[in-house]
Amino acid sequence: MATTPTCASVSAFGVSANAQQATIAQTYTWSYGPPTLGDPKSYAGLRTLALNSVALRALELLQALRANEYVVATETGRVPNPSNLRETLDKLCRQAAVPRLTLHQLRHQCASLLIALGADVKQVQHYLGHSTASVTLNIYAHLLQRGDTELAKRLNQVLDPDPSTSSPGSSSNTSTDTASAAPDPPASQ
Repeated sequence: MATTPTCASVSAFGVSANAQQATIAQTYTWSYGPPTLGDPKSYAGLRTLALNSVALRALELLQALRANEYVVATETGRVPNPSNLRETLDKLCRQAAVPRLTLHQLRHQCASLLIALGADVKQVQHYLGHSTASVTLNIYAHLLQRGDTELAKRLNQVLDPDPSTSSPGSSSNTSTDTASAAPDPPASQ
């Protein structure tokens, strides 16, 4: 099933450098014709996101380079068409000497980074504007499962804060239970 290309649109008026946040209230949609500016696909798409200092500097630079209302726009203030947006992104990837990424891959990269940093499903759902947590889980469950080993280590630190205590099966196990010990290897003949 083909999806209709969309791009979140942040108005310069929706960016608050003082509050370090951006409000996403509209999206561009390209569907067999000129782009249409309208409401996000779901109510969850209307969201306010905290911005880090890197994002704030990038937004300040964009606003200084051109005087238009939207963050995602051409230099003349128009809505970019998808092919120009792709070409610009390709050019920026080459200049930065990073692998070529699509806008959708950047979105997935953002979600991956959020999860790697410890964001929970509801935080990722809000950040991406998914309508439900189940949408987020259906797409990113495999990334959440990767953290099982780290989660087990962290849980162990809480439940067994004494690092001198060994785990079952380790060489420093001082248990006298011989029933679980491995049998001696057979003698060579």
